[in-house]
Amino acid sequence: MRQLFEQARAELGPIDILVNNAGVGAGQLMEGTLEDWDTVVNTNLRGAWLCAQEAARDMQAKGWGRIINISSVSGKKPGGIYNVSKAGLDMLTRGLAKELTSKGINVNGISPGLVYTPMTAERIDQDPEKSAQRQPVGRVGDPMDIANMARFLASEQASYMSGSDIVIDGGSLAQGS
Repeated sequence: MRQLFEQARAELGPIDILVNNAGVGAGQLMEGTLEDWDTVVNTNLRGAWLCAQEAARDMQAKGWGRIINISSVSGKKPGGIYNVSKAGLDMLTRGLAKELTSKGINVNGISPGLVYTPMTAERIDQDPEKSAQRQPVGRVGDPMDIANMARFLASEQASYMSGSDIVIDGGSLAQGS
């Protein structure tokens, strides 16, 4: 991780904005393997923590920065290893905000619902109409729905926001689905 950030600094300069957007899913809690657990938790939670630590060094030196963690509505309801890892990411977001906000670094999370991505494409493509109908807004999310919020959170317009989690799920969490 450190080498990755050193290369980024060499090419782009100090890190101002970090978007932790890695995500993998595998395994239910009782049927999952130790390998499933390690893969999911290391990618979804440990990787975000390590990236935040590394990026925050530059941000603290500058007295300004933004860390945006892409979580999931799945972290707000019971489920498998993925759900647990995303619930952990939500708590990491709040913990980092507690430690870093007073240093000029705002930390926020975005919790998408069903969004058409390479991770969800196969499931959505099996029955796109049904996938859309299950969403209260009548459509599956588009990656730009999430990107637009990330852009806002990275801007000065969001300077009073830290420790927040924004749910962008077409209303499905509010419907209990």
